[in-house]
Amino acid sequence: MRTLGKKAEGKIIFFNRPMDASKINTFEAYGGAVNQRGSGAIEAAKAGGVAALVRSMTARLDDVPHTGGMGYQDGVPKIPAAAISTMDANLWPRSRNVEEQTYCGD
Repeated sequence: MRTLGKKAEGKIIFFNRPMDASKINTFEAYGGAVNQRGSGAIEAAKAGGVAALVRSMTARLDDVPHTGGMGYQDGVPKIPAAAISTMDANLWPRSRNVEEQTYCGD
């Protein structure tokens, strides 16, 4: 996120890091990805983003958005945040007709 610089300003920031399917312990896989949802809106706002879109935190490939806890931080603009299903997260970047796409995986 920090490496995006000015590219993030005025954009919807898409957090699309999946849970690590190689982890046998699903809680370990969840722990390695859930920070995107928990603090995604904060980090996106700090970078100048206008909204955060987050891949659902599940190891399944399904069409159901999974929601959960997220937060805001005092002194940081409160921007909208939403979760999308893992199937949509896989398809969305390829289906957008935009001049430039900027991704954030951390």
